[in-house]
Amino acid sequence: MKPLLTGRVEDWRAAYAYTAGMQAFIYGFPYIYNARLRHEWVTNPRDPEVVPYAAVNHFWHAGRLLDASYRDGGCPNNDTLYSLAWLGLREGPVVLSHPGMGERYFTFEIMGFTSDNVGYVGQRTTGSGAGNFAIIGLGWHGTLPDNVRSTQPSPTPWVLLLGRTLVTGPEDLPAARSLQSQYRLTPLHLWGQAGAKVPEHRDVYAPTPPTEDPYASGKPATVPPRCPARAVRPYRHRPRPRRRRPAEVGATGPCRRRRHGPVAPAFPQRRLGHQHQRLAHR
Repeated sequence: MKPLLTGRVEDWRAAYAYTAGMQAFIYGFPYIYNARLRHEWVTNPRDPEVVPYAAVNHFWHAGRLLDASYRDGGCPNNDTLYSLAWLGLREGPVVLSHPGMGERYFTFEIMGFTSDNVGYVGQRTTGSGAGNFAIIGLGWHGTLPDNVRSTQPSPTPWVLLLGRTLVTGPEDLPAARSLQSQYRLTPLHLWGQAGAKVPEHRDVYAPTPPTEDPYASGKPATVPPRCPARAVRPYRHRPRPRRRRPAEVGATGPCRRRRHGPVAPAFPQRRLGHQHQRLAHR
């Protein structure tokens, strides 16, 4: 209560370091968490009927409605069939196509690697008619075909696409599954090519277990010559002060120069886990 009464803090440096550390955790958490999910869902087949498993730029479709036993990321509902895909946008946009959906509720949630929602395609936002929608990154500048609509650019070159298709009851499941089977993902450079096959790419960064992370303990380690975090970090999306504050208390990754010394010399310098810095090689 003393700071509230007097407006003074005995050790403002420690308080500032704690606040900056919390901001560093909030900033870095989605990169580490999403890197783990991406690797698991792209490379590790476990129970494909209910646990996502698909190559990059390919759909996975749930084989049945999920229930309370699901424990693999997020909190699913039990009245929609899920469709999911990790999209890599560095080589250009990926076109999402869906058939006419009639009166059925459906939605595709578009999320950046930062876990921020970029936009939606679905009944309430783009309508129920058949459509083609380009999922694009901020670095792309080009012209879309006349029958392809643009979406809000993603702040990151990796996108998690999460589809939901309403199921009104057990007897409705076959009809919903039939619609799912008509969802398509097509890289723009293959658009319009009859019989074009999307290559299966599963070579994504494998996060290091915390017990093997050389930076988790705060001990110095060899700095990698190249910072792969640049492959997934936002295109200048986050404000500079938020990126700078962790460095002021020594919470930096190996790929970032320290331009600011720690605020409190006695405060132990910690490096952010190198998983934040090494999220993807491609």
